[in-house]
Amino acid sequence: MRASDLMMKKVINVVDGMALGEVIDYEIDNSKGIISAFIIEQIGKRKLFSFSKGEHELVVPYSNIVTIGEDVILVNYGKS
Repeated sequence: MRASDLMMKKVINVVDGMALGEVIDYEIDNSKGIISAFIIEQIGKRKLFSFSKGEHELVVPYSNIVTIGEDVILVNYGKS
């Protein structure tokens, strides 16, 4: 799977079953050349003219990814 295939996938939290949002970007660990985190735009927080970039985004470390499916990404985000 290519990193671009992950864009706009829905992200679900396995801790509470809630949808967190959609993948809009990712961070790369330059020393290893792998994805280190996903940047997720929270559901319902999107604004047409938002001037403060990042205020409605979550950064989920790759270590919190449970599984990457065809349609969704399951993450362990928050207290368990």
